[in-house]
Amino acid sequence: MSRNFAADKLYARSLESRVAGASPHRLTALLYSEIIRCLKDSIGYIQRAKSFEQAADKLGAGTDTLSVIGAENVKKRGNLLRQAGQMNAERSRLLYKANQILTHLMSVLQDDKFPELAKDFRYLYSFIIGKNLECAKTGDPKFARDALRIAEELLKTWQTIPAKYHYVTAAT
Repeated sequence: MSRNFAADKLYARSLESRVAGASPHRLTALLYSEIIRCLKDSIGYIQRAKSFEQAADKLGAGTDTLSVIGAENVKKRGNLLRQAGQMNAERSRLLYKANQILTHLMSVLQDDKFPELAKDFRYLYSFIIGKNLECAKTGDPKFARDALRIAEELLKTWQTIPAKYHYVTAAT
């Protein structure tokens, strides 16, 4: 499975149009949505990688050496493991992207104006980053699901902010 670069380009254009003229509130909601998308997609890639690995294991089951497997099965097994590797690489790319967004969100927290709030957000963002790193390291979707739950709750809570505050910033 290869990445669809045309779809990526279309998505980027769509994102640009949503960002243009958006309120600070809307921009943050878009970033939360992107984190959620990355986490959901990474879970999907983990599941696909595992299915490729299991299929490769079945081809080699019950054999002690490669000579017993047969040349055709070696090739099939190699292709399955290559596809699993591609899925794992894509998972890592998405988790890295989510962590980049979270790092950006942490960098714009205003400790001087809202110290308690900034501290709480920093804690939540750090928690999600930690879970993403564990997921990238172990390939265990449990970590991504934990991060996803928090990210979805952040977005849900963010969306409850009344519209009259959507353009309010620390400068206003």
